[in-house]
Amino acid sequence: MKAFSLHVHSARRYDRPPFPAGSKDGRFAVGGLEAGRYSVWVVAPTGEGKVDVELEEGEQRKGVVITVAKPTASVTGRLVGSNGAPAEGWLVAWREPGADRLGHRWITKLDDDGRFTFRRLPPWTFAIVAFPEVPNLEEPNVAADLIHEAAELRVITLQEGEAIDVGDVIIDDSAN
Repeated sequence: MKAFSLHVHSARRYDRPPFPAGSKDGRFAVGGLEAGRYSVWVVAPTGEGKVDVELEEGEQRKGVVITVAKPTASVTGRLVGSNGAPAEGWLVAWREPGADRLGHRWITKLDDDGRFTFRRLPPWTFAIVAFPEVPNLEEPNVAADLIHEAAELRVITLQEGEAIDVGDVIIDDSAN
């Protein structure tokens, strides 16, 4: 695999930026990680893959294999208030269901009609969440906290290459 980016997340540090990676033979190296559990995933033009890794104090791990699933899936929908009008000032995100902060997360803005699109999604089960947009979204951990704490509006299982339109997703707009 000639081109890919590598992402690493842990329960303590989930705002870590993607690591540039991409040797011709698909090898990668990540340094400076403390003991703990990490979710490592690769994003490539042909798809995505993920593996969870547990590191002990001082451990150096070799031979971690991440299988890239292809082709990727996509999801579209429309975020609306309880009156059916397009939501304004909200963000939509995808995350793995449940309370674990570890794992994939995507976030997107809405268009003028409340529509959202997520592309290049791996074939897994995800929860759609939404929350009011905040000005400090780029600060460390703010987006991850909002995504993690938001109520799950829908849970969807994607298959390889599947394109799903979830239709209208209704939010409690009294929170905005």
